[in-house]
Formats: sequence, C-alpha cells, structure tokens
Amino acid sequence: MTPRPRFARARYLRAVPTPTRRARPPILALALAAATACGTGREPNAGTPAPPDTTRAPAPAPAPAPVLPPAVAAAPAAAAPPRHQGALTARERFVRDSIARAAFVRDSLARDVFVRDSLAREAFVTDSLRLAAARRDSLARAEFVRDSLRQDSLARAGRAPREDYAAVVAARAAKDSAAIEARADSLYGPDGAMPRIEGDPNISRPTVALSFQYVSQVHDMYSQITASYGRPFWDGGSWEIDVPVQHWDSVGGAPKSVTGLANITLTVNKRISSRDAAWRQIASFALQPQTGLVDKSIGNDQWIATAQYAISRWFADDRFHFRSITYYQYGWWVDQTNGTKQKNQLVPRLVFTGRVTPKIDLTADLRPRIDFTRDLFYSTLMFMGSTPVAQVYGLQFGYEFPLSETAKQKVEKEKFVLTLSRTF
Repeated sequence: MTPRPRFARARYLRAVPTPTRRARPPILALALAAATACGTGREPNAGTPAPPDTTRAPAPAPAPAPVLPPAVAAAPAAAAPPRHQGALTARERFVRDSIARAAFVRDSLARDVFVRDSLAREAFVTDSLRLAAARRDSLARAEFVRDSLRQDSLARAGRAPREDYAAVVAARAAKDSAAIEARADSLYGPDGAMPRIEGDPNISRPTVALSFQYVSQVHDMYSQITASYGRPFWDGGSWEIDVPVQHWDSVGGAPKSVTGLANITLTVNKRISSRDAAWRQIASFALQPQTGLVDKSIGNDQWIATAQYAISRWFADDRFHFRSITYYQYGWWVDQTNGTKQKNQLVPRLVFTGRVTPKIDLTADLRPRIDFTRDLFYSTLMFMGSTPVAQVYGLQFGYEFPLSETAKQKVEKEKFVLTLSRTF
C-alpha cells in the first residue's frame, strides 16, 4: 500500500462539492448520536414519529452523504461495544467462577472426609465385634475341651459315668478341701473333728478336751481326769493349759488314798516354718509344777521345765502322717524327805498315723527315753485309734505299754487313755 500524500485529505475535501451549512450534519453530532444510541440500546431518532407539518413547504431532498475516507469511517466502529444493564465484566465473571470452584472443592473435600470417617468407624465397629466373637468362641471351645477331657478321664478311670459329672466334681472338691484342711492342721481329721494326740503342739483352732487316764505302776496305781483348753494366738502361735485331778489308791506302796490337783501344765507353741511349708515345724516350751495341793507326796514337790521341737508332714495323698516330737525335761526342787525323783531326760517321740477310712485313724506312738540321771535307756509304745463324732467332736482311745523291764519299773506297767475333744 502506497502512502498517501500529506495533504491528500484536504485536497479531497475541497474537490467534493458540499451542501449548504444548514443541511450538512456536523460529524461531532453524528458521533454523539451514535454513542447515545449505543448506550441506550435504541437507534437515533427512534420513537413516535412526529405529526406532519402542513404549514411548511416540503423540505428539499437531502444531499447525498459525503464519502469519508477509510480512517474517518472506521472511527465510530472502534468504540467499545454497548454494555447492557445487569451484565458482568470478564473480571467479575472470573471472580464469581473462582469462588464457585473453591466452594465446590471445599464441599468435595468435606464429603471425602465424612466418607472416610464413616468407613473408619464402620471398620472399627466391625473389627471390635469380630474380636469379641472370636474371644467368646475361644473361651467356649476351651471350656468344652476341658469338660470333655475331664469327663473322658473320669469315664476311663471308672470312677463315675459321664452323666454323673457334677456329682464327681462335687466329691472331688470336698475331698480336696478335706485334704487341704488336714494338711493345714495335722491335729484334726478330714471333718475337722479328730482329737489331738498327747503333747502335740499343732493348735490352729480353739479346742476343749476332757481326758481320762488309768495308770498301773509296780508299787501303786492312780486315775486321772484332765481338762485341757488350747487356742491359737498371734501369727502361728498357740497356748494350752492342762489341769489334772488325780486319785491315788496307794502312794509309795502304802494303803493310802489321795485325791487332788497335780501336774498343772502351761504350754506355749510357736510355728517356725512358713504357713504353706510341706514340713511343719513348731517349737514349744512348757512349765509343770508337780506339787499336790492335798499331799506333797503326789508330785514329790518338784518343778519340771520342758523344751520341745516338733516336725510333721503328710504323705501319699494325705493318707499317712509322720510326726517327730522331741522334748527335753528337767526337774528341780525335789522333796528330799519323801523321795529322790528328778527329771533329766530326753524323749525323741516318733508318731506314725494312717488314715484307714475317711473317719478312722490309727496311730503308733513310740516313746524312747534317755535318762541322764540314772544313765538308762528305755521306751514305751502306745497305739491309738480316733474318729470324729457329730462333726465337731473327736473321740480317741489309747493303750500304752513298756517295751522293756526297765520301762516297766520306771514308768508304768500299762496305761489306758480315753479322750473326748471339741473344736470351735
């Protein structure tokens, strides 16, 4: 495109014939009218047509519009397009769309979090229910297997039929309880009513006893009724008091009868082993004044102190019991006018007990004596049988006899003992 001359437009305008000034619309007015029409959305001079004016002469025909150069014709078209009322600009639409997208993303994230939490809660509840069900089933299976094995074992052993399982379990529980009771206290039987043997320091419950003894010696004989009471105290400790009343048909070979109190004994015991030890060990100390209140010749007016150590244990499912009761006696303050009896001896007693039936026990009590004063050794043997009576009482019968002539001369020819005891 060749450039136009600098004054080409001016020459062109001068060459085009122009109408009169009244009939030529100014260019500025045309541009203003076009802009107004674009702003209001209507064309210029749009509206109700004015009524014709008959008074005036008809206006001459308008002159043809001048042909404008391309630069002048393109000037009105370069203006901004009209903006209608309520329309948004591109920036406002962008902001609105951005806010909408942000809200959509936020809602989407919220929905994702809610769904994720719901799935997690559902999984937790499901796992908890599954774990509880598995634990319940495991316990039920273990209980079933244990009961089945126990029933099968009892059935194979021939102890009871499978349908009598409850009775067998109850019997076994009762037997175990009795065994535990017997193991905890060797003085009582399976029903807790066996009497104590003479000189046994195992006292775990309050006990009252009444004993009758008949003793036949070489030169005299006597009968004795002894009332005893013992009870536990402190931790593993116990005490006992024995009060005998003796009746002598003859004293020292003379035809003389004497009745009165004698040989009152106070004993204190202390368990030195643990409560659950298999071998129970007890240490004891006893003090006995052998002084007759009616006649001094009954006890030769002397005092006797006894130190004792006992150890015991059950064997063979609590069917056999062994006790070793070793004591040392020493006496002083002997009445020299009526006799020279004095105690200075060691007695290692050995006691064996067998449970024949659940309510009958048989006992063998070997009592060897080492007499340091006379330098002698002699012993006696006592057999005892015991049984519970009315659940809380115990009855025991014993017979003691010497094993040598020396024991017959120094102790007694024979001795009978009958004891009735009650536990609380």
